[in-house]
Amino acid sequence: MLFIHPYDDEDVIAGQGTTGLEIMDGLPKTDMIVVPVGGGG
Repeated sequence: MLFIHPYDDEDVIAGQGTTGLEIMDGLPKTDMIVVPVGGGG
């Protein structure tokens, strides 16, 4: 098995940033995005 850290992994961090960009591209009039904050990526 390959362990992928839930928040301290470069690919996970890049994916989270990409998700934000995709939301803004797909929904340009979005005023607010509510997300859970914690250590689970």
